[in-house]
Parts: sequence; structure tokens; C-alpha cells
Amino acid sequence: KDGSVKRNQTITFGLGNYEAEELNSSAFANSYKGSINYQFNQKVPLHEKRIDSEYIDRSFEYIPKPIRQGFYINSNIAINYSLYEDDNSQQYLGVGIGPEMIIGDYKRKFFDYTHIKIQPFYKFKSGKSIFKFDQVSDKFTMDLNFDQHLVGPLLIETKATINLDKDSNHFGDFINSRIGINFKKRSYSFGVFYQPHNQAGGINFNLNGFK
Repeated sequence: KDGSVKRNQTITFGLGNYEAEELNSSAFANSYKGSINYQFNQKVPLHEKRIDSEYIDRSFEYIPKPIRQGFYINSNIAINYSLYEDDNSQQYLGVGIGPEMIIGDYKRKFFDYTHIKIQPFYKFKSGKSIFKFDQVSDKFTMDLNFDQHLVGPLLIETKATINLDKDSNHFGDFINSRIGINFKKRSYSFGVFYQPHNQAGGINFNLNGFK
């Protein structure tokens, strides 16, 4: 519905036997690991443009449905608990809140859609893993998203996560990043992307449901 608060929550469980590098050495350790993760996300509209009709006509050349434009506040709560052998455990409570803006119909030929989202996230952590690969680090991060319609069906999409944990060796680094350019039509889209943080890239293709 227009102007409604959107919420979703998920709970996931995991159990497995792992062999990986120890946290404080290059030796390998073997241990069972059980984990539980809870996520709660909420999107609150501060202002949302009303969609008068969901009818899809010829003006929808690039998108399969109307764009919901507005200004929002997104919040996120994450709780994670992991238990290892010999009573080792780590847990954290993560909280985040930040703004989001969506403007434009993506119907005109030039610059008719902009999406900006900023989401700081902080983890309150205790305990530690026995493994390097899942040790909770980078306690303070910020997710950044910027998508911009260029011309016709072309859309540039960027997202990144910057490390703001002053105690981390990677403070100020982009620990996750992606830039892509997509060719979007009502029934399908395809594009190419590059991930600077790990120097990897690829292509993507999607089929859209439409009326």
C-alpha cells in the first residue's frame, strides 16, 4: 500500500563440521559449529508519491511496473550467536539506520530515475570464533548505494561497503564494492558488472514478469 511501513524478519539456523585455519595461527582446526541468526528490517516512508494506477501501458518501455518514489528511513537489527566445541562462542547485536531516496519514473529518455541509499551498521560483539574465516570483525561499516538512469534503457548501478572501524587494519577501505551498467527493458534486462575490491566481474541477465 502507498505510504505503509514495510517490515520483514528472518531466522536461520546452521550446523556443520568445519576444518579451517585457526584464529591466531596458520594451523588448521576442526570443530562442529552451530549458529542462529535473526534479521529484522523496516522501511518507514517519510514521504511517498502516490501511484494513481498500476495499469501498464506503452509508456512502460524500460520497467515492468510503476516505480514507488519517495523518501524513506531504513532500519535493521541483526542478532547472531555461534557455538563451537569446548564451549567457545561468539555473538553480536547489530543495529543500523539510514535514509533512502527514490525519484523519477524511468520513462523519459534522459536521467529519469535516481536511487540513493545510505546505511551505517554497528555490531556490539562478545566472544570469539576459533576460526579466522568467520571471526566477527569490521564492527562499524556503512553501505552505500547509488543508481542513476543515463539515457534510454541504460542504468548505472553502484554499491559499496566502507569499513569505519578505527580498530581495524582495513579502516577506510571498501571491503565490498560493485559497479555495473544495465540495459533495461520492460520484459528483460542484462548488463555487465565489476567488483573493484576483489577485481572480479561478470554478466547478468534477468527476465521480468509484466502485465
